[in-house]
Amino acid sequence: ANALLKTLEEPPPYALFFLVSLVPERLPATIRSRCRRVLLPVSTVKMDPQDPLLTLWRGKIRTGLLGKPSFSVASELAEASLDETDDWAGLLSLMKGWWRDLAVYRVTKDPSSLRLATPEEMEIDLKQRPAERIFQEMACLLETERALEGNVLKQLALERLFFNLMA
Repeated sequence: ANALLKTLEEPPPYALFFLVSLVPERLPATIRSRCRRVLLPVSTVKMDPQDPLLTLWRGKIRTGLLGKPSFSVASELAEASLDETDDWAGLLSLMKGWWRDLAVYRVTKDPSSLRLATPEEMEIDLKQRPAERIFQEMACLLETERALEGNVLKQLALERLFFNLMA
C-alpha cells in the first residue's frame, strides 16, 4: 500500500492508473482519497432498438465520430443533434451507456454485458480506442454534461465533445 501510495502521489507524466476493486472500502483511505471513483453499473436494462435517440446515435453521430477528426464534421454532428432532438440530456445519457459498454466489453468480451451496442459495433469502436482513451472520453462526456447543465451554448459544448470523441 505504501509503495502504491507513493506512486499515486508522484505519478510519471505518461502514466494513467486504473484501480479496480469490487470492495473499494477495503482499500486504505489514503489510497482512496487520491483516486477518482467511476462506477460501471451492472444492469440488464436494454434500450429499444427503435428509440429515436439510439437511431440518431447509430445513424449519424457514431458514424461521423468514426471518421477522420474534423471540426466541420463535429459542428455538423452537433447541429444535427440539436435539430433532431431537444433531449440532449437523454443523448448524453445514451452516450455514457455506450462508453460503459465499451469499457465493460473491452475487459469481458461478454456480449450479454452489453446494454446498447452489438458485439460487432463494439469491435469496430474498440479498434479505434485504447483503454485509457475510453476513460478520457468518459470524463469528457461527464464534463460536457455538467457544462450543459450550466449556462453554456449547447452547440459549442457538443462541437467540443464530438471533436474530442473522433477517432
